[in-house]
Amino acid sequence: MSEVRERTRDLAAERLTTTAPSRRIPKLDCEFLIVGAGLSGLATAVYLQKIGFEDIILLDRSHTLGGTWRDNTYLGCTVDLPTIYYSFSFEPLFDWSTFYAPQSELFSYCQMVATKYGLHEKIRCDSLVTACRYDAESNVWFTDLADGRRFVSRYLTVATGLFSTPNLPDIEGIERFRGKVFHSTAWDHSYDFNGKIAAVIGNGATGVQIIPEVAELVDRLDVYQRTPTWVLPKPSKPLSPRMKWMLKHVPGFAYLLRQLAFLIIDIPLYGILTDHPRFRWLGKRLERMCVEYVRRELPDPDMQAKMIPSFDFGCRRPTWSSKFYKAFLRPNVALITDGIARITEDSVITTDGRERKVDAIILATGFRRGERHTQPTIPIYGKTGEELEDYWEAEGRQAFKGVSITGFPNLFLIFGPYSVVSLSFIRMMEASVFHIARVMRAARRRGANYVEVTPQAQARDQALMTRLSARNIFLHGNCVGALPGDTLKAPRGGLRPRNSFVSWLEQRTFSLSSYVFARKD
Repeated sequence: MSEVRERTRDLAAERLTTTAPSRRIPKLDCEFLIVGAGLSGLATAVYLQKIGFEDIILLDRSHTLGGTWRDNTYLGCTVDLPTIYYSFSFEPLFDWSTFYAPQSELFSYCQMVATKYGLHEKIRCDSLVTACRYDAESNVWFTDLADGRRFVSRYLTVATGLFSTPNLPDIEGIERFRGKVFHSTAWDHSYDFNGKIAAVIGNGATGVQIIPEVAELVDRLDVYQRTPTWVLPKPSKPLSPRMKWMLKHVPGFAYLLRQLAFLIIDIPLYGILTDHPRFRWLGKRLERMCVEYVRRELPDPDMQAKMIPSFDFGCRRPTWSSKFYKAFLRPNVALITDGIARITEDSVITTDGRERKVDAIILATGFRRGERHTQPTIPIYGKTGEELEDYWEAEGRQAFKGVSITGFPNLFLIFGPYSVVSLSFIRMMEASVFHIARVMRAARRRGANYVEVTPQAQARDQALMTRLSARNIFLHGNCVGALPGDTLKAPRGGLRPRNSFVSWLEQRTFSLSSYVFARKD
């Protein structure tokens, strides 16, 4: 393995040498380059500005900022958590229309943050990054774009998010289908569902939101379910004027509600995932609540049986909806649990041989995770020329506190390995961004322009993750059937086995001696 890895490094170094410019010191396009202008990229830019870094550029592959809340415009798209929990600590928003705000309001929030903090002029849209390479001789990052442009920066943050690469199912014949096919991230609002027969493939968090909305428009809706989902009721009520006034004007009220949501929702539910032996009792109680909810909503015992998962609560992402089960009471909605054998030009054929005609197919099949170049989505080459994914394949997916990797100086990740510490993505983003700000503030104080986490600090953090991950739900729960393939057998760099409060403390208190700070001119 070591010989193969050394050869891989040599080849990568040769490739780096042939693609890099001449060895004169290159001119910087910016001091700090951020790949991604979704919420995590915006938060990174704001925190950097707050500590004095203004020479920042954000690159985004799309026509505008917004990330997840730009791409996901499907019918029924809302946030899963109470919206009071879904805004940055530095820019709390209290004027949401409901407790679970729709996509349009979340996208507007992204726009508002960018406007208030002067980020629009720093964002370069339609900028698809193809690779990032660190040049050790000049201590800069080269970031190459699909259109041939290259950006040179001292520091690089990759904030391409958790939900960037759609999972497109490999179903025989789907490319020959003559009707309409689109993934939930590429919703075609010009398509008229009226009078049509539609199929939704998938009933996870996205499908649960889409199915009730499409059911009201079509003549017939076929829902293809591989695995049922644990669903809890979602009390989505409008925020009253009095509540909005209290959130905005009563000192400490909004903060108290955020902390209550964190204590009541976040710590217990996340505990089910990462400390399953201790929180198994709570998972079983939530399972009973879900089963009671199914039975209240659906009177047919056969339908109930199809909707109740066989695996433990938490093995697959649970979701919330007060409309999902009601959709299956409609006479025009059918639940199909037989597997899909193939798709023809105008129909879906299941493994039992039955053929169902269809005009449109909606892929509510989620996102690819844990594969090469899905998190982050781009090849990244470190100081030896080794590609990050090759490093992870050899050493295991790891990053110090989910942010930095030894051998990749001046690079920071948002949602790196073992950075998922909460049900609130906002809370996770801010924890990582605070880490980056601490390191960069220390670098500026020291007059350094080179920062790299030490191998010892990263190894200690990884050893802790491996030890604590032995208590996760995939090792101690019944997860058979929850995900494609078998259950998780070992830590793979996803869930950080710490609750978000402990992680919040860690990002604020880790020793700065975990990093090497140097001046390289």
